[in-house]
Amino acid sequence: MEQIAIQTQLQEQEARSLVSKSHSIFPWKRKAAEKELQERSAELFEPLLQLFDQEMADYRKRSATVTFSTITLIALSIVFSAVEIGMVISGIPINDSFWVTAGMLALIFPAIISASQMNFKMHKMLAKVLSKYHDIRIIGPMAEALRFDNHDQNNSFLNYSPKIVSALIDTLPEITNEADVQLSSYQIRCLNNALSFNKPILSTAILRVLPVIGNAQSLEIVRRLARNRHSKWNVGLVASAAHSCLPALEERVARLTTSQTLLRPSSVEHVGGNALLRASFQTSETVSEELLRATSGE
Repeated sequence: MEQIAIQTQLQEQEARSLVSKSHSIFPWKRKAAEKELQERSAELFEPLLQLFDQEMADYRKRSATVTFSTITLIALSIVFSAVEIGMVISGIPINDSFWVTAGMLALIFPAIISASQMNFKMHKMLAKVLSKYHDIRIIGPMAEALRFDNHDQNNSFLNYSPKIVSALIDTLPEITNEADVQLSSYQIRCLNNALSFNKPILSTAILRVLPVIGNAQSLEIVRRLARNRHSKWNVGLVASAAHSCLPALEERVARLTTSQTLLRPSSVEHVGGNALLRASFQTSETVSEELLRATSGE
């Protein structure tokens, strides 16, 4: 097991190195890496998927850190402002150390943002490389990449969107059963949100598989699409796909709701200790003639 783990780790490191080289500014290095990635595509597919998952997990952690730090800095700024106002009103002179501390706090925020963006490029490069695989297992990562892209409208990752969209359009029709692909709730949410993009062909592909993988959020969005038949882009194929998808999706969501209700633990009132089953230490005298015994046939 230890050797397998070491081998997997080495493959992931090698895959990371090749992905980085495939986006090098030097053409000869880029072409060599792309050629090796293509030749070893089957061998490196699993390590690439694992790397993508790791990058997404790291991204969520960094995002949570940035959110927490931002809230903390805002709270500290409010406190410092209140202290400053109080000192001015009270006529207390503000010394230099106060402003030094405030300045240091102001410099912390850009540093946190910069740290949150570390290895951000690797995530994008992995998405681009994985989009070249025609494998149903890339649907989850590509869905996450779309979500990522939507929140990063000013980034060069937009250049990769056509590849990611094409990969999803090609692989989504392969889902015919829920067991065909393992999608997390976050990945399904990403697909649901992609329905609001101005990409009708992608939306149609997603709508056709929602009866198999959709959830309550999917149902709400599909109902809205079915109602708004005359919006800017919700026409033709999208409107038809939404109406076709709706009955089966409603049935799936009802079935999921019922199963969740059945599996939910029932609430039991507190049972006192005296009501619990326990062994009895008392014996009662029983007449031997009254004991149960087999009867002899006549």
